[in-house]
Amino acid sequence: MRTLAQPTSRSGFDVDYLRRSAARLDHLAASDARSATVRSVAARIHDPGRRWDETVRRAWAWLPTHYVEERTGDRWQRSRETLTRGVGDCEDWSVVLAAVLKANRVDCRVVAMPQHIAVAVRVPARDLVYSEAMVTVRGWEIYLHHAQPWLFLESTLGPKDRAGRMPGWGAAHIAAFADSPYLQIASARPAEVPAPASRSLGVDPPES
Repeated sequence: MRTLAQPTSRSGFDVDYLRRSAARLDHLAASDARSATVRSVAARIHDPGRRWDETVRRAWAWLPTHYVEERTGDRWQRSRETLTRGVGDCEDWSVVLAAVLKANRVDCRVVAMPQHIAVAVRVPARDLVYSEAMVTVRGWEIYLHHAQPWLFLESTLGPKDRAGRMPGWGAAHIAAFADSPYLQIASARPAEVPAPASRSLGVDPPES
């Protein structure tokens, strides 16, 4: 069961580092999406109607976050390790959530910002509801980042914190970086289980 050791000396406001971190973690989630562990979870929360929003709601309700901050260094866990150990920090739980959504063909990406990692779901324009105050889907608050609509998901909230809350709750601190270079969303990829992750990015093959 492999993990990826990461350097921790870079500034949280290093835009290139944020961009590369988002890309590497998104590749990790895409690789994990093909693993037996993640596919088993994805099958349990799958919406038979194939609605992306219902799949997101189920994944949000399921995510068994037990957030534990790493005190020394930084280690990126594979989804299987996070789920087996039951603990992880922001990037670990974000990779789990993104992997489960990707396995269900939801167009989501890993997001990097100063000192934090989260998940963003690309929202189809046809589903948006506009009002004077905000843009929503099913009452969930949607944010625009460079004119594109996104649902931001905070993966470090525990099940008790999320109970009775809508997806996107607790994500205002993520949206605060919208339209700035300090919010880096991984590049677009098809809304389906991706091809194997690039070896050049140092991402391991999918685990069983």
